[in-house]
Amino acid sequence: MANFTRDVDNVFLYIGGIGFFLLLLITFLMLFFIFKYRSSKNKEAEDVKDNIVLEITWTLIPTIIVLSMFYYGFYVFKKMRYIPPEAYEIKVTGRQWSWLFEYENGFKSDTLYLLLNKPVKLTMKTTDVIHSLYIPAFRIKEDLVPGYETYISLTPEDTGTYDLLCAEYCGDLHSYMVTKVKVLEEEKFYSKIKVEKELEEKVEKAEEKAPEKKEEKSGLDIDLVEKGKKLVSENACIACHSTDGSKSIGPSFKGMYGKKEVVFSEGKELEIVADDEYLKESILEPAKKVVKGYENLMPPSELKEEELKAIIEYIKFLK
Repeated sequence: MANFTRDVDNVFLYIGGIGFFLLLLITFLMLFFIFKYRSSKNKEAEDVKDNIVLEITWTLIPTIIVLSMFYYGFYVFKKMRYIPPEAYEIKVTGRQWSWLFEYENGFKSDTLYLLLNKPVKLTMKTTDVIHSLYIPAFRIKEDLVPGYETYISLTPEDTGTYDLLCAEYCGDLHSYMVTKVKVLEEEKFYSKIKVEKELEEKVEKAEEKAPEKKEEKSGLDIDLVEKGKKLVSENACIACHSTDGSKSIGPSFKGMYGKKEVVFSEGKELEIVADDEYLKESILEPAKKVVKGYENLMPPSELKEEELKAIIEYIKFLK
């Protein structure tokens, strides 16, 4: 659980307890008045005169109850929004249909790693539609709205693995936006992100030193293929494009390269060949030429030239 998990639970118990008490009270009074003022014992109606004390009482008491609910809830909300100076920042990106977490050293993953007993600031944004980051065990739910950056702070108090999902319907594969939160002790946390980052850097250096390295079978740059595979995962491409030929939201990457496709461009049907130029254009401007039989759901990308080459190399590999 997180540092404010019990506080959130207590707020709900407080509000729920008051609601339950009022339910019993109102039900009791309703039955009591039905019995006491039944028509068989009250043949003639009587005039009910004003009672200022009673009216003030039944106005004042509910007002105090509602204000107490607001104060208690706002107190916990402020606690969740407070960012300690020593907080470790993790950038969270929600996109159709996966999560991406970036750490202070530049390491990226689709699993959220947190430090035990260390304040963490989650800075969140979405690249497409509205998403909602929800960690049930921590009582966290924060909406990610396009064009707006938000945040939340927490301090995990127990090691373990917890569920993280999207709580806002965001399209056909909304249910696929599920991943894990792993709370690690400080030594294990820094070791994990350091090792993973160093591995990324070694791969990048190897690509720079040996760009001529080829795969014997197909003549492809195997390092570039590996980088493309990683980029496809990081950018949530596999949420819409399968790699085994199965039908999904978008055309499968398997067998895509060199394939003839019928596309819609400015309302007209065209036949194209999925070559390097077409794939590059489709990644940068997906709405320009939409494959027949599929909807235009893909957002424009801002990938760099070398990243585009890596993804296209990976698609060639899947041919």
